[in-house]
Amino acid sequence: MTGKKRYAAAGALILGLFAGCGGLTTKHTEFRAGPAASVSVTPGQATMTVGAAETFRAEARDSRGLLVEGAQFTWKSLAEGVVTVANGVATGVAPGQTTIMAVYNPAPGQSSMIAQARVTVVAGEVQYSFDQHIKPIATRACSCHASMAATGSMADNGNITSRGYVVAGNPDGSSYLTVGAGGSSHSGGNAWGGDQSAVRKWIEQGAKP
Repeated sequence: MTGKKRYAAAGALILGLFAGCGGLTTKHTEFRAGPAASVSVTPGQATMTVGAAETFRAEARDSRGLLVEGAQFTWKSLAEGVVTVANGVATGVAPGQTTIMAVYNPAPGQSSMIAQARVTVVAGEVQYSFDQHIKPIATRACSCHASMAATGSMADNGNITSRGYVVAGNPDGSSYLTVGAGGSSHSGGNAWGGDQSAVRKWIEQGAKP
């Protein structure tokens, strides 16, 4: 067989393999969540003033930790004279402490589960802290602001001030509020959405851990 014939034969073989396999394709494995195995509420505790509102988020995950999309919850307060709650939004009524619950509404054949959060209502001004107020916000922001999380500016509260991301008492001079940790400006100048007021208040009060 001549060289040209050998190349032609090899080419025909390759084309035949492609045709037999339907061409080269890339398959993606899709991970679907199974039945809910656990539920949680974020934040797990909060302090608010009388008349103020705090948004809580409930989620269900399967045994592998995958988020169960579309999970439905019914919200309850154990002391409505202290806190009322509807659709995850808790409102302070009077000074005191209580627990709010997110009751998972399962699909037929599944068990109901309950997640809880502790709420304290005070008469005066709330003192914001990183662990209680800012860390839960930062955790939610990580999903679309990976560069901020990668540097540790949100997760490592021991370094955010020394790195210059936060200037205690000066929110307008803090890149933590308006700029990603990588240094690039965030579209709209705000990485925190509706939670910006809480982050600003925390910085104004001294950005305490």
